[in-house]
Amino acid sequence: MTGRRLRPLRDSSRAHRRNATLIDKEIASVPRRLYTARPMRLHWLQPGLGALAILLPLTVAGQPPDLPDSAKAPPRKVMFGQRSEAMVDVAKVCPGICVEMRYATDRNAAKKIVYPLGARALVRKSVAKRLRQVQEELRTVGLGLKIWDAYRPAWAQDVLWKAVPDPEHLASPARGGSYHTWGTSVDVTLVDLMGREQKMASDFDDFTDAAKSAYVGYDGGIAARMRILRKAMINAGFNGIRDEWWHFTAKDAYLFAPVDLALEDGSN
Repeated sequence: MTGRRLRPLRDSSRAHRRNATLIDKEIASVPRRLYTARPMRLHWLQPGLGALAILLPLTVAGQPPDLPDSAKAPPRKVMFGQRSEAMVDVAKVCPGICVEMRYATDRNAAKKIVYPLGARALVRKSVAKRLRQVQEELRTVGLGLKIWDAYRPAWAQDVLWKAVPDPEHLASPARGGSYHTWGTSVDVTLVDLMGREQKMASDFDDFTDAAKSAYVGYDGGIAARMRILRKAMINAGFNGIRDEWWHFTAKDAYLFAPVDLALEDGSN
């Protein structure tokens, strides 16, 4: 040691207080501005946010979103005049289509004659046009169409229901009856170009599993003909049902209404 006196340390706490006072004065001198939140830009969220913006009005108001005109589908054309569309005779307006009205025989579910002798196969005019389309498609593969049933008066539906009150296969008159009474349903099968019936999964009015539209048998010929018939009918604007492979209804059947016509020719 040299004996030199050490200089005492500066009072640090006093310096700290002075610096804090200066900082406070500096902050106070800065003019205050209202804080405004800025949206956070996250590009990866933009697709999801766009979908949310469309769905939000639907969720809140229970109404479809107001889309731009370019995104809206064209309005569906509803022809109210179809409800009074004329009924026509398939035998007269659809050349080449065979007709065998099974309810004019006893080869049906009721096991008795229901229709009068000479009953016509009547359908709506637009339905007949679709049947002609089916016939044209079938001819390309050497086949044709045969009508087993078409328009069915309400009284005939009552007779069938009393004979076979089976809601799985017949429409109850108390619940509105059948689209046959509207002139928009047909029961059909296939024939060759000579008019001979082709073997299908079952006969008409067979209410067993064999009559289902989904053929599960092992006969390749039957399977092919079932597909051909169903495809041709669907292409022309008909819908089939599960339990009766022969039954088809026009897709726009709901636009029509029941009619009351005589089945005999020249009696309307």
